Amino acid sequence: MRFDSLHLENFISHKDTTIRLADRGVILLQGRVPGDSAFTSNSAGKSACLPDGLLYALFGRTLRGAKGKSIVHRQVGKNCCVTLTAQDKNGAQVIIRRPQLHSDYTRPSVQIGAEQYIGDDEVKRVIDLLLGGIDYDTFCSALVFGKGDAQFFTQRTDAERKDILSRLLQFGELDRCALATKKTLTGLGDSMFAKGIGISQREETQQALREVLTRMVREAALRQQQRAERRAKLEHDAALLKKQLAGITDAIATAEIAHADCLRKKEEAAKKYLEINDAYEINKKTQLEIQEVQTSLTRHIAGLIKAQEEVQGLSGGACPTCKQEVSEEHSYQCTSVISEQLAYLREQQAEVSKSLGEVASQGWRDKLQTIIYVVAEEDAALKDRQLTLNGLHAREREIVQFYKNISSQLTEEEAVVDDESAIRDTTLQLEVSVAETKKLKKDLEVLERLMPYYQTWEVGYGNAGIRSMLLDEKIPALNISAEKYSELLTDGAMRIRFNPVATLASGERREKFTVEVTVRGQPTTYELCSDGQRRRVDIITTLALSDLAAAQIGGPLNLLILDEVFDGLDATGMERAAQMLLHMERESIFVITHSDNMASLFHSVATVVYENGYSRLEDR
Repeated sequence: MRFDSLHLENFISHKDTTIRLADRGVILLQGRVPGDSAFTSNSAGKSACLPDGLLYALFGRTLRGAKGKSIVHRQVGKNCCVTLTAQDKNGAQVIIRRPQLHSDYTRPSVQIGAEQYIGDDEVKRVIDLLLGGIDYDTFCSALVFGKGDAQFFTQRTDAERKDILSRLLQFGELDRCALATKKTLTGLGDSMFAKGIGISQREETQQALREVLTRMVREAALRQQQRAERRAKLEHDAALLKKQLAGITDAIATAEIAHADCLRKKEEAAKKYLEINDAYEINKKTQLEIQEVQTSLTRHIAGLIKAQEEVQGLSGGACPTCKQEVSEEHSYQCTSVISEQLAYLREQQAEVSKSLGEVASQGWRDKLQTIIYVVAEEDAALKDRQLTLNGLHAREREIVQFYKNISSQLTEEEAVVDDESAIRDTTLQLEVSVAETKKLKKDLEVLERLMPYYQTWEVGYGNAGIRSMLLDEKIPALNISAEKYSELLTDGAMRIRFNPVATLASGERREKFTVEVTVRGQPTTYELCSDGQRRRVDIITTLALSDLAAAQIGGPLNLLILDEVFDGLDATGMERAAQMLLHMERESIFVITHSDNMASLFHSVATVVYENGYSRLEDR
C-alpha cells in the first residue's frame, strides 16, 4: 500500500492541514510555538500530524491513546475528520475517511475506485486486506520509531524481546494456535481430572451399591421369612375366627329359634291369661247373681214361712185385713198353697246353692294366678334369651371385625416392602454406574492418547518450537540490516549482532535472545556503553527491526517516521544519521525532532507552527 497524502480537519490541534506523504525523500519535521519560549517546538502539533493522524485514519487510535471525541479540536468541538489518500497494490486510488462529530460524514468509510465501504466493521475488514492483515503494533514498528515496542529493544528481557519479535513477525496465528493448544490441554487436563474423579466417585458408588444390594437381599430374605411366619399365624387366626364365627352363627340361629318359641309361648300365655281372666270375671259376676237369687229366695221362703205361721194362727179367727172369719178349711188351703210355694222356693234355693257351689268349685282365681306366674316366667326367659342373642350378635361383630383386620394385615404384608422392585432398581443403578464407568475409562484412554499429541504441539507453538525456528531463520536478515546500519552510522566502529543462543560462563549454551555489542573489535555489553553508544545501539536496533517488520508486510513501504530517534546524538552522530537515511529504501522518511541543530543536515524541512490555538504546516 502506497500512502499519498493526509488531510486533518479539526483534528487535535490542527484545523486544516494537508501533508504530502509520497516521494518526499528525507524530510525533517520540526515544530515552532511563536512567542512561547517555554515550549519552543514542544506542543506545536508535530506528533498530532505524524504519526497520530496516519494511525487514526488506519486504526482509529493514536500513539498517545486518544480516540473518540477526545481527538476533536477543543475550540471547534465538531466537524473533525481525518482523510488518508493512498494506492493499493493494483494502483487503484484508496480514500480512507474517519469522521467524528462531523456534519457531512457520520461513519468511517473506505473508497477504492468506484467501490465504497461504510461502517466500522466494513472499514476494518477492508483496511486489513489493504495492509495484508498486519496489526496496529506491527504497523507502528514498521513505520513509526521512537514511540513503541521496538524502542529500547536492548533494554528488554529475553521474554519481552521474543514477544516483540513475535508481533513484528506477525506470529499472531502461532499465538492463537498456542493459546488454543493451551486451552485444549487445559481442557484435556480438566476433563481427565473430572473423568478420573467421576470414575473414582462411580467406583465408590458401585461399592456402596454392592454393599447395599447384599444387605437388601439378606434383609429381603429375612423379611420374606418373617412375612411367611406372620402370614401363617394370621391365616391360622383367621381360620379360628372363621370357625368361631360359624359356631356363633349357629348359636345365634338356635337362640333366635328359642327366642321365637319363648315369644310364642309368652303370647299364648298372655292369650290364655286373657281368656281365664275373662272367664274369672264372668264366674265372679255369675256368683254375685246366684247369691242375689239365693238371697231373694231366702227372703221369699222366710216370708212364706211367716205367712204360713200367720195363716195357721188365723184358723177360726178373723182376718186382720178383711175382718172376716177364717175357716179351718180356708186356712188349710192357704197353708197348702204356701207350703207348695215354699217347697218350690226351697227347690229353687237348692238349685241355686248347687249352682253356686258348682261356680265356686271351678277355681278360676287359682288358674289366673297360675297363668300370671307362667307369663312372668316366660317374660323373664324371653329377656334372658334377648340378652343372650345380643351377646351373640356383639361377639359376631367382634369376630367379623377381627377377621377384617387380619385380612387387611395380610394385604398390608404384601404391600409393605416391595423387595423385588427395590432390588431390581438398585441392580439397575449399579449396571448404569458400571456402564458409565466403562465409558469414562474409555474416554479417559482417548484423552490420555491425545495428551502427548497436544503437549508436543504446545512445545511446537511455544518459544522453543516453531517460533524459535522462524526466529532463527530471520536472524541472518536481521544481522545483515544491523551490519549495514552499524557501518553507515559508526563507520564500522560498532557492531551489533542478534544471537538467539547465549553462552554462559560455564560454557553451556542456552536458548536466550541477546543483542551482542562490539566496540572497536572488543565485545562489551549494552550496560557498559556510554550514553552516545547506547543511543547508536538503539538506532541501529530500531532500524534493523524496521526492515524486518517491513519485509513481513510484503516489501519496503514508501513511508518511514522516526520520532525523536536521533535526539541526543552529538553533531557527528547526527550527520552520520542523516547520511544513513539516504541509503534507506523508502520514498519518504519523516524525521521528527525537537533539536534545533538538525535543520542544516536536511534538504527538506517542514515546520508545524502552533499559533492562536491552531496548528498549521509550513512545508518547503
